[in-house]
This record gives sequence, structure tokens and C-alpha cells, in this order.
Amino acid sequence: MALEYIIDENGLTKEVRIPIADWNALKEKYEGLEEEVFEIPEWQKEEVRKRLKDIKEGREKLLDGASVLNELESTL
Repeated sequence: MALEYIIDENGLTKEVRIPIADWNALKEKYEGLEEEVFEIPEWQKEEVRKRLKDIKEGREKLLDGASVLNELESTL
């Protein structure tokens, strides 16, 4: 897949362009890709509710992103 990255004046990537043939192949592979709104399955919503409850009740804890990245990097 030949991607074209569109960079702004600050060097940040703002867009990614792909050839139409690649876009069509992705649409065939991933049903609903063109839809602007994706419906979140009920099982995923329920999992989030369960995890939030566990966090609130102290059975699970949150980690900040920097800590997670540091831990991952230390295992490499």
C-alpha cells in the first residue's frame, strides 16, 4: 500500500492518502468502514462498565500512559 503523508508547517502529520484501489480493498475487507458512526457492541459497553466499577471499588487500578510505556520499554 503506497501511503502519502500530508505534513503541516510544524512537521505534524495531518492526513494520509491511499490509492483508490487500496481503499476499495479495505472497504471489502472491513464491512462498514465508510460509515461515519460505528455502533459499539453491547458486550463492549458492558465490559467498560464492569472495569469502571472495579476501579471505583478498588479491585483494579489505572496506570498512566508514561508508566505503561516505561514498563514496556524496560522489557525490550
